[in-house]
Amino acid sequence: MNTVKNIAIKSLLQGIGITAVLILFTNVFYSQSITSSERGTVTYRIIAHKANETAIVSTSNTANLKKSTSLFMPTAFTPDSDGINDQFGAKGINVRDFHLEVFNRWGEKIFESTDINTHWDGTYQGSAAQQGSYVYNVTAYDMETNENISTAGTVALLR
Repeated sequence: MNTVKNIAIKSLLQGIGITAVLILFTNVFYSQSITSSERGTVTYRIIAHKANETAIVSTSNTANLKKSTSLFMPTAFTPDSDGINDQFGAKGINVRDFHLEVFNRWGEKIFESTDINTHWDGTYQGSAAQQGSYVYNVTAYDMETNENISTAGTVALLR
């Protein structure tokens, strides 16, 4: 009897950076972590094993998953050195040519970065910036399609 007890989902490209937890039957899961520097299409295959054995019962065709581009900007931060939301900056996947500018209420540029991993710590010219709303402008592009994914908005600095 070919009873399937175990299903394994295997990435055919190691270290691809997609997060997925999938439970198809008991004792089955798959997980990988996201990294923002990786891009492209990932190929997966589902493999079924016999109950209590390592013998393969069935192998699926491959499935391709294109990692989508995303850019996230928070709406508030609290630069109080408690380790939680202490800095303002972008999180993104498949992003290139990143440029962030932050302006105060008078339109004065108080922070700028071209590195998506460099965030604003809530200071201006070495002193703590005032609590309040700040305007940001982000220019960025999709690594694969070169599509403009720029955004603008406000962020609340809370003290």
